[in-house]
Amino acid sequence: MSNTFFQEMAEKSAVANFIFNLTTLQFEYSNQAMLTLLDTDANSVNIDLLSRIIHPDDLPYALNALKDLTEVDSNTEIYLRVTVSNKQKWLRVNVSLSQNNQAGSLLFGNAVDVTNEIENQQVFEKYANKKNAIINILAHDLIGPLGTINMLGSSLKSTLTNDVHVNLIDSMLKINKQATDLVKQLTAREFAETKDVVLSKKRVNISKTLCEYLEEYQNSFAHSQRSFSFSSTPDNIFINIDEPKFMQVMNNLMTNALKFTPEDGSVTLNIEEKDDEVNFVLADNGIGIPADYQAILFDKFTDAGRKGLQGEPSIGLGMFVVKNIIEWHKGKVWVESNEDSGTHIYFTLPKY
Repeated sequence: MSNTFFQEMAEKSAVANFIFNLTTLQFEYSNQAMLTLLDTDANSVNIDLLSRIIHPDDLPYALNALKDLTEVDSNTEIYLRVTVSNKQKWLRVNVSLSQNNQAGSLLFGNAVDVTNEIENQQVFEKYANKKNAIINILAHDLIGPLGTINMLGSSLKSTLTNDVHVNLIDSMLKINKQATDLVKQLTAREFAETKDVVLSKKRVNISKTLCEYLEEYQNSFAHSQRSFSFSSTPDNIFINIDEPKFMQVMNNLMTNALKFTPEDGSVTLNIEEKDDEVNFVLADNGIGIPADYQAILFDKFTDAGRKGLQGEPSIGLGMFVVKNIIEWHKGKVWVESNEDSGTHIYFTLPKY
């Protein structure tokens, strides 16, 4: 079949198709769907147009993807924000590289407007993260009182001589244990999810995600003196992560902060963008971590897994999971802590 035939087929396609010459930095071809998507004409499709319409925060990401494409991969898929006719759109762009061409290195690609898809996904993930935060908060709020009920019930049972009363207390303790086990199973279930280590990464506005996450804690603990604060430099930071696994890291870290920070304490989360990485610091002013536990904090099933201030149990896997997920993302994590003066958990992740 002739090249003319394929060009005719591309012109009839509803998908935006293009060929870009990496040697001359010129578009060799753009079909009508591409021109419609960018709201321009054939004479205006050039590198200057792309530099103007691609969101400034997404341009380094696009260039990094292009670098990987030329050095490692032969094809890739990226998501970009562009401003067309004063409206922001999300585009999914698939490109393949051909370097064996007399005309130079050519990118063959297509672009699809996925704005509605992205916005719907963002809403879904917002409430999924809220749900996980609420589960974490409920587990913390329930396990303390349940432990107190068990302690008081056992103490009362030891003073009773009437068999009827003893049987009633035994029934109460049995129900209480079932409730406690249910909470433990609920919080332990997330650890089982890490068996599949295949990461499904995508670009996430981590500033927006974590701000909403901390707000849920702030609202839920409004009745106590415990405070939560968040800061991001700059205000919006995009990072390429597996979001469910990353939020598992946050849930585990917040669980520890809540377990070892008193009612009048504070928890702060700061993130900062640095060149090709993002730095995170979760800090609390709780009871801190003994020096001999810090060296084994990220190991599994060690003595570092202590009960919380309200008797919350430790499964012994929380920080081990944190370390593994961060390392799967090619990041690193470490701790600084002093007894009776709080704990700082630091971790760094690459942006791309």
